[in-house]
Amino acid sequence: MKLKDLFSTVTTDPSFKGFITTDQMIMAIDTSDTQDADIDDFDVAYMGFTDKSSSLNPKEKTSSYYYHGESSIKTGNQRTVEFKAERYKGDPFQDFVTRFDMKYAKGQKSIVRYAIINMLTGEGEIGKGTLILSDDGSGAPEENLSIGGSIKKSGEDPAELNYQGFGGYTLTDKSPADWSSKYTSYYTRANGAFVAVKADEGGSAPAWEKDKYYSKNTSEAASSNS
Repeated sequence: MKLKDLFSTVTTDPSFKGFITTDQMIMAIDTSDTQDADIDDFDVAYMGFTDKSSSLNPKEKTSSYYYHGESSIKTGNQRTVEFKAERYKGDPFQDFVTRFDMKYAKGQKSIVRYAIINMLTGEGEIGKGTLILSDDGSGAPEENLSIGGSIKKSGEDPAELNYQGFGGYTLTDKSPADWSSKYTSYYTRANGAFVAVKADEGGSAPAWEKDKYYSKNTSEAASSNS
């Protein structure tokens, strides 16, 4: 399942307050061979997963100073995302991480893009990490086959992510009647967020394109303008 499918009817709310369950924390990865897919096309850890855990391993340096004693400073953080699943053939996430070439990939070829997202608020992070498959098939007789592994941050630190669900927005399938005069009330989508349409270089409405522009539901627009 793609992120865009999971969030197709979800309205994220950054101001949400309350308890968060583990089911509401979404993990997804870029399964494209070129590792350049739009985040909406990341595949979710979805079918058969029994555990998804994210952890941080802070790095620190401690020095001793005259008259002041010991002093510690944080020098870094290592992000680790772990997963366990009962093997389900056909789940894009599972099929990707268990591919023969990914099992034995080394160096740059083992690095994948990942995202962690709070489904309620849309808050999260996006980064790159080394995929390590540590269990490619275990279990007792007549039990479902299990797999497991982790993704460990590689290179620069992850970037903050504010992902928006598609709830409240509708993809236009034909040019709106008010497009030329009210195009700024429509939206495009990139990097998991909706952005209001801007004028083209000539200062007028850009040419409408199918499957590119979104309208905001009337009730949503009214509440945001109040």
